[in-house]
Amino acid sequence: HAKRCLYLLLLTLSLVGCGPVYKQVRPNAEDMNKVKTMAIVVPHEGDFTVIYERAKATGTPVVFFGLVGAAAANMYNDSLDKDNTNAVQQHLKGLSSRSVFTGSLGKALADSGRFVQVQMFDKDLEANEMAKYDAVLTFRIESWGLRLVQRSQGEAIAAFVELESNMVRMQGGKVLWDAHDTVIGQATYPLGAYQRDGELLRRNIQETLESAGSRMASTLIYQ
Repeated sequence: HAKRCLYLLLLTLSLVGCGPVYKQVRPNAEDMNKVKTMAIVVPHEGDFTVIYERAKATGTPVVFFGLVGAAAANMYNDSLDKDNTNAVQQHLKGLSSRSVFTGSLGKALADSGRFVQVQMFDKDLEANEMAKYDAVLTFRIESWGLRLVQRSQGEAIAAFVELESNMVRMQGGKVLWDAHDTVIGQATYPLGAYQRDGELLRRNIQETLESAGSRMASTLIYQ
């Protein structure tokens, strides 16, 4: 009984975490009205992945088999998801997550006329380059791909994009934006449908990347 309680406690701590709560910062109208010129940096493509077996995993291995059993189960789920990733990634040759995201983001900002100048970069800037702008915004695409979003109705799987956003005003160094966002696509299908139909997969991934770009633009435009 004592071991079981210990395992449950360890599981709870692993899920909840014991570090400080991350406080997100979002742009506000007062700060954004001072930004006329902006550099946007999107340095990475991010990792393409399928989160399916990992999403279905529970704390059962910890309770019944201990931490070693949980580690083994996690490795097994990771291995299965790598197989799932390889099975669908072949349909996405030539698709650049960064290009689709920045294309949508840049178009929305240009159409809005909200800023005097917006310049896109594919790598982090040096200090002298950053000083040319009112603010520098960095989007880091952490991961993108497919993930399980619902199990109750045929295990629906949607495209997703996971982003880290950080924006700093050059005068004074104030952080205007520091947040983590996960954008989930609207359409859902079973995993097998994506494996069989490359066009379906490509379309849903592209639409979700475009949606992420337009949503990030909206955060800037309507403040």
